[in-house]
Order: sequence, then C-alpha cells, then structure tokens
Amino acid sequence: MSRFKDAAGREWDLRLTTSMLRKVRERTGVALGEAIADERKLAEMMFADPVSFEGILWALVEEQARAQSIDLDNFGSALDGPAIERATTAFLESICFFSRRQMVAEAAVKRIPGLMGAMDRATIEAMDRLANEAERKLSTPSASAGDSLASPGSTPTR
Repeated sequence: MSRFKDAAGREWDLRLTTSMLRKVRERTGVALGEAIADERKLAEMMFADPVSFEGILWALVEEQARAQSIDLDNFGSALDGPAIERATTAFLESICFFSRRQMVAEAAVKRIPGLMGAMDRATIEAMDRLANEAERKLSTPSASAGDSLASPGSTPTR
C-alpha cells in the first residue's frame, strides 16, 4: 500500500486490487488495467488531464473520504500541484505493488524518483525547445511584413 498527503495534510492510502480497478472503470470509464500495461496510456492518463486523474484518485479513496465526511469537491480542493505530485508517486508505487511480484515491485518502486526526474527533464527540454523556437520566430523579421506596406513612391496621390 502507498500513501500520499494532500494540501490539507490529510493522508490517503492507495492500494490497487481487481475490485478497485473495476470501481475506477465504472466511475471514470478509465480501464486502468489496460493503462497499466501501456506506459504511454498510463502517462497520458496521469499527466494530460489533472481532473481525470482526480477522478481516478477519488474512486480509489472514496470510502476513506466518506468516513471523514469529505466529498469530491473538498478532496479536489486539496489537490494542488505538490499534492498531485505526491499522489502520482503513490499511485505509481501502488501500480508496482499490484502488478509485480514483491521483490520486483520493491525494485521498481526504488526507480520511481528517477523516472519522475526523467519525465521532468523531458518536459523542461520540450519547454526550452518551444521557447527557443518562439524567440527565433519573434526575432526574425518577416519577409511578408515589408511586402505588405506600400512604398512611399507607389502611393497614389489625389
């Protein structure tokens, strides 16, 4: 079982079981079992849409939340950036423990910080490429910009 703290300091337990996979599918339409088998799908599911990821997390912790009289809005209000990062790590850990033998799962969990770091570096590199491309386009005079202005000698007089 893995745990994470939300922005309100509440701790949540994440433990995947086949029953939880079914619950996630019924509540969110996400076939988590398929996503686990496809790393690209898994990454897109976790990082492309935080609201969808919130729904998956909610399906996994709803019973714990209800026991504390916490509803989805209250839960989601405590999922800021740092809390989502902690939840992502816990979620990845729970996948490791669900889908692998214990010894392999423990080795996989140890690799999660490196994996998260690699994803962060890839994201930063992609942002740098986009920023450099935008700067290059802004600093290069457009050939068509000069063409659109009529030269003073070609302007008809009245």
